[in-house]
Amino acid sequence: MKNCKSKLQTGFSLIEMLVALGVFSLVVFLIIGSFLSLRSVQKDAQSAQEILNELRFSLDVIAKEITSGSAFPDKCENGCGNIVFASKVRPDVPLRTIEYKLAGGVIMKGDQKTYGECASLPLNSGCYQPITSDKLRIDLLEFFINYEKNI
Repeated sequence: MKNCKSKLQTGFSLIEMLVALGVFSLVVFLIIGSFLSLRSVQKDAQSAQEILNELRFSLDVIAKEITSGSAFPDKCENGCGNIVFASKVRPDVPLRTIEYKLAGGVIMKGDQKTYGECASLPLNSGCYQPITSDKLRIDLLEFFINYEKNI
């Protein structure tokens, strides 16, 4: 009888199995690493989007009140850190004094209200509410008022 050992012993050797397992492990680690990296980048992008949405909302609120405002200060052509003006949002609402200022990186709004805990207090007594959160840090807030003089 002939020895047919070579035909019956087909398969992978131990070295071939180790190389295949190493390549497979490397590919799996690369895929998992890239997935975790993309997840981290996506969280950072979502945080940045939330901050931009908050800033956009705050600036929109300020712009709407300034648009309906009156009695602005005369000397803000070179920039004012805070602004105090009168505003009447609707015809049925009384005229109120509003101030915007920057305190600790947060935009604060002072509102001389006719109701609530700040009703009887003057505007500069500390009745300010933040309109931005601590996530958003603002380093500079300046208002410029330029009156066009009709000659």
